[in-house]
Amino acid sequence: MPKPAFVYNVLWAPGVKHGSGRDLPANWKVVDPKRIEGQGTPDNPKIYYVFNQNLYEPKVVRHTKRIVSAVAKTLECTHIWVRGFAHEFTKSVSKSGVKVVKHDHDHITVGYGKKDSTVLWEGHLYVKRFADGSNAPKELTDPKDLPLPNPWLHAPGKLPYDNLPKDYPHTFCLAPNRMYVTILPPPHYHTSPKNSHKL
Repeated sequence: MPKPAFVYNVLWAPGVKHGSGRDLPANWKVVDPKRIEGQGTPDNPKIYYVFNQNLYEPKVVRHTKRIVSAVAKTLECTHIWVRGFAHEFTKSVSKSGVKVVKHDHDHITVGYGKKDSTVLWEGHLYVKRFADGSNAPKELTDPKDLPLPNPWLHAPGKLPYDNLPKDYPHTFCLAPNRMYVTILPPPHYHTSPKNSHKL
């Protein structure tokens, strides 16, 4: 089977190069300057709070900023969209169009990019909270304590196959919304990945 030009639903892992991403969704846009922090640089990323962060305790905002900024540096991104402070549920839509709310591990919902109009990575940062009842995130959860990788960030849209490192450990799709496959070893892949995660 020939090597694909593009793959889809790619999960971030060390060594993965981002693709072209997707346009910033309209409901992520923030125009209130009180909900924007930072300068958009590697050392001081610009953070957009997609909701009113001032309704939350300062400790929650402060530690969320610390964690999402550290991940931004790992991703080499300069723009962050915080879509939800640490919470333990996930919203999704079923195949029949019904909105579903499911329990999940504590996580921050977030997006990352290198400019204010494009999202390169999006998903969850799983976190442990402080035990003082503040709901502030203390640190990223060790992936060993989770049934899935952490950070759990996907590249929206298509990604060039060659952007994956040779030791890429996760699954991906060969077309949008198709069956997950994996590479073992690249550039060969099979349809029963033993290293697959429940996606």
